[in-house]
Amino acid sequence: MPLDPSECGCYVRFNVPEWFAREDFMAWLNDPESNVATWHKLGQPANEHSDVFFTYDHGEGSEFSSAKFPEAIAEAIRKNLGDGEYCLIWLTNLPENDDGE
Repeated sequence: MPLDPSECGCYVRFNVPEWFAREDFMAWLNDPESNVATWHKLGQPANEHSDVFFTYDHGEGSEFSSAKFPEAIAEAIRKNLGDGEYCLIWLTNLPENDDGE
């Protein structure tokens, strides 16, 4: 039985190279306890392959509810998603003029 993506919630992709340039975000990303899906190599500088994937559930918390996740970035994500919205968040680190497609 094939999956119907419309029944799986949503996914949102943010191309945010400015977040990958932040020291606090990179400290979280390079922390082995952050436990997110990524192709980023721990301890290395971010590059165009440092995509990050995690879930967001406004009602239940999310993988960025960790105390180490930068609050300003968490708030920016919350502002872009509705209350109660369950989503897969995909963060990319592509040059500003490259939408990744």
